[in-house]
Amino acid sequence: SVQPVQFFKSGGMTGPVTASMDTQYLWHSGTCDESTTVTFDMDIIQSSAATLGKSTSVTNIINIDGQGEIELKPCIQTCFAYTTCVQDKSTGIWSTVRRMRVLTTTMPTASTAEALFASLDAEALAVVLFHKLVCTSLQEGLQEAQTLGKRWLLSTLLCVYRSAEMEQA
Repeated sequence: SVQPVQFFKSGGMTGPVTASMDTQYLWHSGTCDESTTVTFDMDIIQSSAATLGKSTSVTNIINIDGQGEIELKPCIQTCFAYTTCVQDKSTGIWSTVRRMRVLTTTMPTASTAEALFASLDAEALAVVLFHKLVCTSLQEGLQEAQTLGKRWLLSTLLCVYRSAEMEQA
């Protein structure tokens, strides 16, 4: 059996959510509709290349006994538990029911900074950065928020520069 390797840990969430007091990686949201923006931070805890015995890149295929080569795809899974009112069609009586919706979605990976930037939603990125900066300023002060903003900008510019450098070589 293959044991999953944890490459990331949660750095928290921003948006209209509250962390659960008793369960790790569980958040409660007071609202959830198409205009709600919720983000989560993922902190790298180990290099996947080092874990998989590679020196430079992450392996996209793994060999599983009895199943052959399986393509690894990054994914996110969310589970929404909610309460709603429904009407019984035969009696016409309304009742409260608890429902759960699970969504698992895979995401393509970008091999260059340009591909990553081309796939971004600029408005969503602006909201995420705003929430991150406001949260940091409230928790750690304006100086740390300013430093974080500079780090984001420098990191972005450096990634684009390195990616362009690699394409020219």
